Amino acid sequence: MISKTFGAHALMAPLRREEGALYFPLPRVVSPVPPDRLAADAPKADVLVTTGEKGVTMSRVAEGDAAFIPGRDQRGTIPLGVAAEKGGVAGVSAGRGATRLIVLGDSTMFGNKTLDDANNRDFAGLCVSWLLDRPQ
Repeated sequence: MISKTFGAHALMAPLRREEGALYFPLPRVVSPVPPDRLAADAPKADVLVTTGEKGVTMSRVAEGDAAFIPGRDQRGTIPLGVAAEKGGVAGVSAGRGATRLIVLGDSTMFGNKTLDDANNRDFAGLCVSWLLDRPQ
């Protein structure tokens, strides 16, 4: 799957500006916990990348007969990556004691065979820079 639908998080600004794309060979859903189910001091989570409006999940992929199962699968915009941050001012600077985390729904998008597909290499660098609080 190729996605060109990026969230508003600062990490994604270069890809939005360049009208980039990310290649997910084996995408999985990754979404933040709904705000009404979070504690007051929970980390702030932002969706980084999603499918388009016509996204569809399918079950039974491992069995070889992938199918849409109503009530279990989703249709619409489906999140594929999330950034979470706790401590400091979210998205701005990771001060001492701040924690940053990126969760992606595909462990193979940074593999040897897929790193150079679409803008995956650029995205990997952006992720590392944000995690290390190196905005330049």
